[in-house]
Amino acid sequence: MRWICAHGHLLFLAIGMCACGTSEVRVDATIFPSPCDCGENSVCDFGRCECPPGLAGNAAIACIIDSPCTGLSCGTFAHCEDAVCVCDLGSSGDPLTACSSGDPCDGVVCDDNATCVRGVCICNPGYAGDGAVLCNKNSCVTDVTSCELHTTCVDEHCVCDEDYVGDATLGCVPEGHCVGASVSPASISFGPGGGTGLVSITAPDGCDWSVNKGAWIEILSDYPGHGNGTVVYAVAANLQIQARGIEISIADKIITATQAGVPCEYSVVADMVRLPNSGGISYLGVNTAPGCPWLASSDVAWMTVSFGESGRGENTIELTVQRNESPRQRAGVVRVADQELMLVQEGSVPPPGVPAGLQATASTCSTVDLSWRAAFASGGSSVSGYKVYRDGKFIIKSTILVATDSELNARDTHAYTVSAVDTEGRESLTSTPVTVELPSCPDNDPPSIEIIFPTADAQLSGVVTLIAQADDGPEGTGIAWVEFFANDAVLLGTVMEPPFSLDWDTTSESNGRRQIFCSAYDGAGNHAESTYVSVVIDNPPP
Repeated sequence: MRWICAHGHLLFLAIGMCACGTSEVRVDATIFPSPCDCGENSVCDFGRCECPPGLAGNAAIACIIDSPCTGLSCGTFAHCEDAVCVCDLGSSGDPLTACSSGDPCDGVVCDDNATCVRGVCICNPGYAGDGAVLCNKNSCVTDVTSCELHTTCVDEHCVCDEDYVGDATLGCVPEGHCVGASVSPASISFGPGGGTGLVSITAPDGCDWSVNKGAWIEILSDYPGHGNGTVVYAVAANLQIQARGIEISIADKIITATQAGVPCEYSVVADMVRLPNSGGISYLGVNTAPGCPWLASSDVAWMTVSFGESGRGENTIELTVQRNESPRQRAGVVRVADQELMLVQEGSVPPPGVPAGLQATASTCSTVDLSWRAAFASGGSSVSGYKVYRDGKFIIKSTILVATDSELNARDTHAYTVSAVDTEGRESLTSTPVTVELPSCPDNDPPSIEIIFPTADAQLSGVVTLIAQADDGPEGTGIAWVEFFANDAVLLGTVMEPPFSLDWDTTSESNGRRQIFCSAYDGAGNHAESTYVSVVIDNPPP
């Protein structure tokens, strides 16, 4: 019998096989599998696959360069250095999830038919809508009435009518009639809460204009119109963290509207803020807006984050807590985003008893008086004082059975608890919460009010919507009603709740100049009047 092995391979007669080869060897005309069918970059050492120096991994599958970053996955625009994820040069953010490269459009997800411009999604030409959500094609195949003013559906697309020009997705105007027309401002921006505003139009008398608004912008004034005019609009609240933008058309002029997203605000809630000395598992709940990123960590070795070290939006964090062998309590802080939550673990000696009989009374619109009954300690110690908490946060330490919380806001509601502390520093559990609502402070200040539409010297005809803006301030009793007047004393109508707007039929008035104003009353009976606005009624002859 003759045994043959490839060059550089060893022969093992006991098993009748070569120690290393390709994937098989021949022994006396019989095919046997080789004991060294190794992976990529690996070598065979006496029948066993191994990674050579400088490489690591499963030699039966593949060997890769041995590095402290092996197996570590970093976020976008980030890389690994010495087993730690860091943002790329010129970038910042969370390297475990995503870093920003400095481009405001990085990470912004737009509709397929939109483009990101300075961090805001804008619909592409030929499309309209909210660029961050949906841009609709300029198509009228399903609804021929979907075309805008002075446009017609032709071959499934809206086109300008004869003798009209403009962007058919926004509305067309008579050719040459609006030369020199302008709008102010050319761009508008709002915070996430939205609000109201107005756009002034300067145009020739023969210029007929309309408004093409966005999905989250409502027009409060009448349109279409002609010549000079004013457009009053309202921007809805943006409930997403992503900023949004849209283009609106007024008098064939494009106005860019942008709105900031909701800022990422965080809160953390624990299933137990007092941990038993036996240790175990505890859970935290993270509350924030969808998409808001966060990291979780503990500042002590005996309490570690075992699940949920990072995440986005609402989620749950799991903590693993070791047993406390000391007779004293110990505390640790868990940090989640910009929030810190202190957790206390009981020692082997019980803490004092819980104070009973907590009472909370609002003595003024900004002060709460508290009282409770004494608690008792165990283990040879005594109670040294009490800690008062408002809405879960420590505010006062008292050595007697009363305390006062002051400088509060009127009409706010707060929940109070109290705990006892012994001479060894051990703290009891907190008492059952007691809730108190502060009353309103005396309201002696009048509200503020102004007419925001129409503007001074506006020419009015037909039915016009009068719009006022009234506010009673953060400490006020609120606006009770608003009255609209014309000609110094003629009551046009009363509005009991916002928005404070009233339709005025100017055809009941003779043509000419009129003075209009409005009055606001708050819940305490305080009263204020707006400044007079002079307008011109110009109705055509009947």
